[in-house]
Amino acid sequence: MAKSGRSLAMAPLWLITLLGATLTVLGVYVQSTAESPVANVVAGTLAALGGGVIGATISLYFAAGEGRDALYAVRELLAGSFAARIRSAEADLKPVRQVWHYYYLTERGGAFLWRYWTYRFDQGGVPSSLATEITDISNGKEHVYRVEVGVRGGRMIMVESPAQGNEPPIIAVTPNFTEVYQNIRAGVVLLKSWDGNDLLTKCLWSTSPLARADGLEVVVEDEPILEDVWDRVFGRNNRIFPSTRDGGRNVPRRDAGGSLVEPGRAGDAVSGE
Repeated sequence: MAKSGRSLAMAPLWLITLLGATLTVLGVYVQSTAESPVANVVAGTLAALGGGVIGATISLYFAAGEGRDALYAVRELLAGSFAARIRSAEADLKPVRQVWHYYYLTERGGAFLWRYWTYRFDQGGVPSSLATEITDISNGKEHVYRVEVGVRGGRMIMVESPAQGNEPPIIAVTPNFTEVYQNIRAGVVLLKSWDGNDLLTKCLWSTSPLARADGLEVVVEDEPILEDVWDRVFGRNNRIFPSTRDGGRNVPRRDAGGSLVEPGRAGDAVSGE
């Protein structure tokens, strides 16, 4: 008598579960005894694979009912897990796993403009890894990008690489990203503009919209809002391209309120702001 596709696929499920549990326990053990960054990365990888395999058993049950081979699904899962190149402690990724309104400054036709995107970092992902794909349709063309996020010492690093072609990746670095009391984060992003120029430019992350957008572009009237927000948030604790010229005392900084302060004169706001 012919057996159903589901019964055929259920046979290796206990093996799959055992594999996931073994990898998870091994990852926890390695992390508890780790004494080097490499060991931490290995531990995160093992735990991610184990958790992903265990979580996949439920979906495998339904997949088998559709005649899909369970072992083939496991191979797909493992391939996707190994494809993730950036690993982070899950505790560091937790504040990032939500919906983010992202704004960045770029260039087109010799003029600068702010663009907008919504990142759904709350969806999917395995422990210690945050990766997704986005599709950007601009000028009638579809562009697919793979997005990976990592956190190091509170700094969030996002790498956005094209699925096809030789376009250089977009790399955004945002300090103090895991400080959950802030609703807005400001950072810098390295990208190639529409005009083909390499830019080290501004970016903003927010848990709620900051400006009106027409599709993927911020309306011109609201661009000054983003400029002011970036100056205030990023300038609060960061100095951009400091210099040693003139004794290194001519680079202004900002106080806790965002006002420019003369070097060497903490608390005295620069006149004219």
